[in-house]
Amino acid sequence: MSTHASTILSQCRNGHPVAILSGRDLADFETGGNGRIMPLVDVIREQLWAQGRVLIEFSRSQGLRSDARELAAADQRVLSDLLARLSQPPANPNANEDRDMRLFNTLLTGLLNMAQPNGPVLSDGRPLQLVVVVNYAEHLLPRSEPGHKTDLQVRALEGVLELSKSLSFRRSGNTLLLNEARPQMLDELLQRQLPAIVLAQPNAAQKLVFAHALSQRYPQALLDGITGEEIANAASNTPNRSLEGVWSSAHHDKVAIDIRQVYERKQRDIATISEGTLVALDAENNARIQLTGRMIERPMRMLMRTADGIRRGRSGTLRNILLAGPPSSGKTQLAMLAAAKAGVSAFELVTGKSQWVGESERRTMLQLRLLREQGASIGLIDEVEHRMQLDRNRPSHDSGTSEAIMGMYQTFLADASLSGRVGLFATSNRPFAISDAMRQRWVIVPVFSAVAEDLPAIIKAMLDRLGVTDASPAALQEAAQEFGRKNASPREIRESYVAARCNVPEEMGTDEVLLLAARTSIGLSDQGATILGDLAALQYCGSDLWLPWRDATSGVFDPSFPIPAHLKQFVDATTGVIDQDKLGKTVEELRSRVNI
Repeated sequence: MSTHASTILSQCRNGHPVAILSGRDLADFETGGNGRIMPLVDVIREQLWAQGRVLIEFSRSQGLRSDARELAAADQRVLSDLLARLSQPPANPNANEDRDMRLFNTLLTGLLNMAQPNGPVLSDGRPLQLVVVVNYAEHLLPRSEPGHKTDLQVRALEGVLELSKSLSFRRSGNTLLLNEARPQMLDELLQRQLPAIVLAQPNAAQKLVFAHALSQRYPQALLDGITGEEIANAASNTPNRSLEGVWSSAHHDKVAIDIRQVYERKQRDIATISEGTLVALDAENNARIQLTGRMIERPMRMLMRTADGIRRGRSGTLRNILLAGPPSSGKTQLAMLAAAKAGVSAFELVTGKSQWVGESERRTMLQLRLLREQGASIGLIDEVEHRMQLDRNRPSHDSGTSEAIMGMYQTFLADASLSGRVGLFATSNRPFAISDAMRQRWVIVPVFSAVAEDLPAIIKAMLDRLGVTDASPAALQEAAQEFGRKNASPREIRESYVAARCNVPEEMGTDEVLLLAARTSIGLSDQGATILGDLAALQYCGSDLWLPWRDATSGVFDPSFPIPAHLKQFVDATTGVIDQDKLGKTVEELRSRVNI
């Protein structure tokens, strides 16, 4: 039997005839058994009828409806009579009552009556078994306090719970599904007592089948230079409706399918499905990021191996990596570059905090569920200590919302089943602002500020990104010395060059502009913030193998490495052992007077 129908009926077979349905939109497109493209709800309807069950739908806007074309004429009359009884309003309705809620209560009562031995029978002698899907169920039974519900809502809530506990309803083979358009918006009592069925978005293999059906349906859409597999991977884990739109547009315009348009649609779909809590990263632009320097090499190598392990599904791959270091050390660009080159889906995790009660927890739960469903993927959290509260000792003044969200993330970070499937790359200037319980769930990798010897190469890479490639080695060296003397960060170096270029004649050469930028740069970087960021990264580094002055394979200390002066005083010149006591006291003292 098909996956969709088996997924829906699995809870019924397990003794749960009433369940909450969420995830994929039933109006999304799907490939039917005959290869035709049709709405998912129609595919499910056909599959259920093959099992002797009839799908009917109810909503405020459409009332009670069913498509009975697959049934024989006699069976259509039986179903029509049943639907008439299920939608029969009470004899003396109250004019002030909600009409749709009255119909919903009538439906629930009718379903309970159908469970009796004398229920409706089809022409072949089988009992008529229904799968009732209540669309937009959160509009009928929304999450709210008990005192805020109407009498009809209270009765409907009780009716749903009674059906879920009724042995006769379970034996009848009928099923009631409360279909949520927005997850976790149903009444809290229903969420606690009813099982949840989540229809996942189609993965790459399912997308490939759908892409083949699209190529048959829209033969004038061209596939120049790309394959169906590439399109399926680009659109995986998103609704089929967007891919159908791309294919249909290419067919009518008689042009080739643009893979960039497929990616753009996926980005919008992910943002929509996650309610803005997941934002797809621009892999094409991020892959062009250029980074250089000895302080970058070790974390870059580690991130790329982690990304490769996720792409290959290796269970021993590192999962939660926190890049710690001072501002402007390249942490964010490093994480974005590694995510772009990973060859898997990559998203920025945006906080789900909301002003409404319960909404923050709901959106965070949705975010983490979707990230799990994405399969091989990477999530990026920039400045993680500012995106969410990571220290339980700090008061949040939000009635426990921050603590609840923190608990969700701790559970997610500790989920060993995600190893080799989902990786999180986070950055932080202040690892000391993270509680021990949360910090221990991350592998903290230091990204120290650049050493002076690397500044010429860093400036050259910066100029390359600006499209400037004719700077001489002598000018790069002189500018690096001047910028280094002023403790200018890479970000300030770039801004100084752009500012100088904007103020000089266009015919002025690159070397002259670069040296002018170096001479006129004020160097506003807070050296205290750089020092504190470096020291904190060193303090919380969990392995000598992450330190650039140690060999990456043996861990042997390299005394010739140009360790910055503010770090060198804590590293033994002979053994490379770190004086943790002195380091900890210095970090604590700097925290009281440095704003990082």
